[in-house]
Amino acid sequence: MLDDQVSRCRRVWLIGIHRVLRPFEELVLLRPMLNAFEALQLTPGEGIPDSLQSLMQTSNWPRWGKTRRVTCIIMRRISCPDPDKVNIVNSQTNDLSRGVTLALVSFSLFATKDAVVRFLGGQVPPFMLGFLGCLLCLVLAPLVRGRGERLIHIIRPRRPKLWILRGVIQTVGIIAGIIAFTELPMVEAFSLVFLMPVMISLMSIVFLNEKVTRSTWLTIFVCFVGTLIVLRPGMRELTIGHLAAFVLTICSSSVFVILRHIKHDEHTISHFGAATLLPMVFCGIMIIPDFRLPDLSLWLPIAVYGVFIALGNLTIMFASRYAPANLLGPMQYSQVVWAVGYGVFLFHDPIDAPTVFGLVLIIVAGVWKYTPLAGMLRTSRTPA
Repeated sequence: MLDDQVSRCRRVWLIGIHRVLRPFEELVLLRPMLNAFEALQLTPGEGIPDSLQSLMQTSNWPRWGKTRRVTCIIMRRISCPDPDKVNIVNSQTNDLSRGVTLALVSFSLFATKDAVVRFLGGQVPPFMLGFLGCLLCLVLAPLVRGRGERLIHIIRPRRPKLWILRGVIQTVGIIAGIIAFTELPMVEAFSLVFLMPVMISLMSIVFLNEKVTRSTWLTIFVCFVGTLIVLRPGMRELTIGHLAAFVLTICSSSVFVILRHIKHDEHTISHFGAATLLPMVFCGIMIIPDFRLPDLSLWLPIAVYGVFIALGNLTIMFASRYAPANLLGPMQYSQVVWAVGYGVFLFHDPIDAPTVFGLVLIIVAGVWKYTPLAGMLRTSRTPA
């Protein structure tokens, strides 16, 4: 009898895990799913048959705290489902899945845009390419407006000094990115770009007075070690491309910190203006002295570059409406797959074992802070 109960318990456990933790969300959705169930005010064990209630007291039932809670909730959902509550949870899960999928699409577009820069190989001046890319992005302005906002707010921010500062930093970042992906193999460029979490954490300490946990310091250290393994300074020559990639990382991290500081004080469309309109103006000014239209044969890749920037920004904006940042953050590391693919098959970049190992360290360290394990580690160190 007990064996039958254990068999049923295991079967229901597997079915519940399959229904609740969808593909690509096995780790990162554990905490959001727990929060969703808690929001429904479910009591662990309520509605579970008596025979299984007694089984929960045996050694065959999971005893790890959160695993036990999730198991109880899943059992209740399957044994005594409430259609209204089940529909709510399914809707939340579908929204999260949609957001993660859109984020994956967005980052694939960004990686392809960087591959186009490498394909152009410096045939188009960086300021010209940046100008045309931002010009095509402005088409999205009507779609970015928040409720109650007008198009005039794109050039009428509430905090003009920080708005201009962000525009200048964004311009430098765009030019640095074009130079970096022109001069470097894609894998090396991305290994430096993925130092962003490290730079953001350090800048948050200095400018936002945020406290950093031991888990974050461990992430910073592992990311730094992974980058050193990929670049191997002293064993290979560091070029202007490496400097440009590092500048891109600093600029992107600075923009992120500024956004966190003024996120709720500024119009959505004003943020968009600082990211596209100001860089377009600055790049436009820089191309005036030596203005020359690119060759006709280059207009197709230039158009692809601009369109993919626009589509990437659009999809990531929609993704942020369906899923929180802690789910979308790890998706940026999917660009490594595209970088390796484009680098090996399109540009024939050499990739050796130390490079792969360094990339794995960077990805693991970057994704770690988004997992429930990192959250539990932080919680366990919080004094009662």
